[in-house]
Amino acid sequence: MNGFSETPRPADVASDFGRCAGEERAALRLDPALDEAGAALAGCLVGMAFSLPDGEGRAALFAESNEILRSLEPRAEGNPRILWMLGGRLMAPPAQGGDLARAAETFRRGLLAARRESLGPPRGPALPAWGAPENLMSLAFLHSIGPSPDRDVARAYADGAMAMVPDWHYVRDVLVPRIESLPAPARRP
Repeated sequence: MNGFSETPRPADVASDFGRCAGEERAALRLDPALDEAGAALAGCLVGMAFSLPDGEGRAALFAESNEILRSLEPRAEGNPRILWMLGGRLMAPPAQGGDLARAAETFRRGLLAARRESLGPPRGPALPAWGAPENLMSLAFLHSIGPSPDRDVARAYADGAMAMVPDWHYVRDVLVPRIESLPAPARRP
C-alpha cells in the first residue's frame, strides 16, 4: 500500500496486490472461516482496483471486495482488522455509500477492539497482531482532511501509529508532513 504514495508509482504495485489476493484466496480454501484472510483479500482487491485504469475490471473488484466485507460485518465488532477494512470502505465518495463520520467511528471501534485483543488472553501464533496502527493512521488521515481539519488531533493519531510502527513510510514521510502543513489551531486567550 505504501506504493500508492510514491511518485511515480512503482510498477509492481498491481502485481503485489495480485499476489496478495492469491495468497489470501489460498488461505480461505484451507479455512473458509478465516476472517483475517477475508479482510485481507477485500483490501487486496481494492488495491488491485485502484491499480487499474477505470473500467469494468475495476468495478468487478470493488463489487467482490464489498461482498466479502458484507459477509464479515456480523463478526466485525471484536476484530480491528475487519473494522479497519469496513472504515476504509466508508471513505468512498458519498454517492458510493461513503460517510466520513461513520468511517471515523468505525476506526475508533477498531482501536477499542485492538485494545481488547492486546489486553486479552494470549493468542495463538497464527493470529495476526496488526490493526491498531492502521486504525490510528486512518483516524490521522480523516482528521487532516475535510472542511475543518484538526492538526493537533491528526498529529496525535499519527504519533500513535508511529509509536507502534516507527518506520512506516506513508505515515512518517507522507501523512505527518501533510498534517504539519495544516494551519496551526487558534490559541485560546
